[in-house]
Amino acid sequence: MSETILKLEFPFPDGQGNTITELKIRRPKVRDIRKMTGKTETEMAVSLLAIVTGLVPEDIDELDIADFQAASKIVEKMQKGK
Repeated sequence: MSETILKLEFPFPDGQGNTITELKIRRPKVRDIRKMTGKTETEMAVSLLAIVTGLVPEDIDELDIADFQAASKIVEKMQKGK
């Protein structure tokens, strides 16, 4: 499983005006962890999710909380080798 597609319950417009209806989440690598920014756990989660989806953190900020939690669970499972 190198990439998972998450259909969003609550699509949203990105900074370019395109409607995001799904997230393509790739498995994180060590280099992605090294690129993470943020001082809080939430900021770091947003940073990592942006990195592995190819979106910018400002787009991740627009995710509905339910979709953010679903995406975070996918990344967490990937980190556990699942």
